[in-house]
Amino acid sequence: MPNIPTIPDIRNIIDKLEIDETYKIALKYIFLIGGEPSEVCGTYAPSYNDAHYVDFKVDTETYPAVMFAVKAARRRNHIRVCTFPLDVRYETWANEVLSYFNKMEGKPLFDFTLRNFQRIAANIFSGFVWPKKEYRTAPGKKVEPRHSPFTLSCMREMRRKNLREFYYFNEKDMAIFGAWREHVTDDVYLKTDIDAILKRKIEASNIYMLKKASEVYFEKLLRPIDELGEERIALYKRERDNRELLNRLERGRNIATLIRDVNRLLEAKLGAQFMNEDMTAILQIFYPCETANEFMSKMARLSTLFEVNEAQLKKLVKEPGTKKSIKLIESFLIENGVDYDQNMVDTWKHIINLRDMELHHKADPVEYMRALEFFKIRMAMPINHSVLWDNILDAFQTSLIMWRGILNVWGYENL
Repeated sequence: MPNIPTIPDIRNIIDKLEIDETYKIALKYIFLIGGEPSEVCGTYAPSYNDAHYVDFKVDTETYPAVMFAVKAARRRNHIRVCTFPLDVRYETWANEVLSYFNKMEGKPLFDFTLRNFQRIAANIFSGFVWPKKEYRTAPGKKVEPRHSPFTLSCMREMRRKNLREFYYFNEKDMAIFGAWREHVTDDVYLKTDIDAILKRKIEASNIYMLKKASEVYFEKLLRPIDELGEERIALYKRERDNRELLNRLERGRNIATLIRDVNRLLEAKLGAQFMNEDMTAILQIFYPCETANEFMSKMARLSTLFEVNEAQLKKLVKEPGTKKSIKLIESFLIENGVDYDQNMVDTWKHIINLRDMELHHKADPVEYMRALEFFKIRMAMPINHSVLWDNILDAFQTSLIMWRGILNVWGYENL
């Protein structure tokens, strides 16, 4: 399953980094402001005097805060103001970043190249991905939804979502803080206000105007971490569950498409069919597995995808004998000298082997352990069938991508 990070993941990783302080502060700063990389160390990089210590009065209480005047990368000559309470109950990084700005008086804050910053961040967050929505390029070409490696730009999207969902920022707040236009309102007057905010010119040194802008949203940031703890955990759990459901649906659709693709390619090039397009079996792929009995049932269904009329496949090999579909494809690949990844065929074999072992309760301990290890499950009791099922489907999807890749580049002259 795609490894999509949460905000606690990102905060914990950055807090535990053992790297040069400059990079660590840069990562904290870019997260806090929901920044573009060029707003840290590129064209729009800050200077030490872009951080202002101020006090905000809310009801009868006074709250120390820091205002960062950020040169907006996407809006020429526009200053967006990102303000944070300094009390660690509300934000744990603001004080640290302010202290760093003050310490660097008269010096470059982040004295490294944009490319180097992006490279280091890519290494730190390697293994994480971020969902990208469908969009169209300038010529109108459709780019499908996908997961891309987690980058500094993804952190900006994460922060944007965080401000909306956890701090309840509205369209006006988002425009002031991030120079974002949310496109969620039909209110003509509010749209006019937002247009004015995004066109407004405030000097980075004009503390009065920066503070007036910050007052619009500052109170929303006064939510103690302890108070938000349970709510955040619940929200993250709901978000995670929804994300897992969407990921399963996406994987299921991908597998169904891949099965259709490999069958069409095989029929066109070899006049044979490798997989059974049984919708009852394919539908099982979309749903999670919780118990051992469910796993047994799902494996039985999944393995039926390999049960096809083998007459045409047998014509493709020299000595078909009693070989079944997987062995026939493997023999065909070997006989024709095709360079393929053995994991592709082993995935199919282990699916059948696990099915047989589960159904007939005659598992060879060595073979059973080998199959579990192949699907990245440690041999320990009880078996986590939910994780095992997900791992099997991930491997199955990968194997079909490999198989389709072979068939796509395999021209008629090769047959």
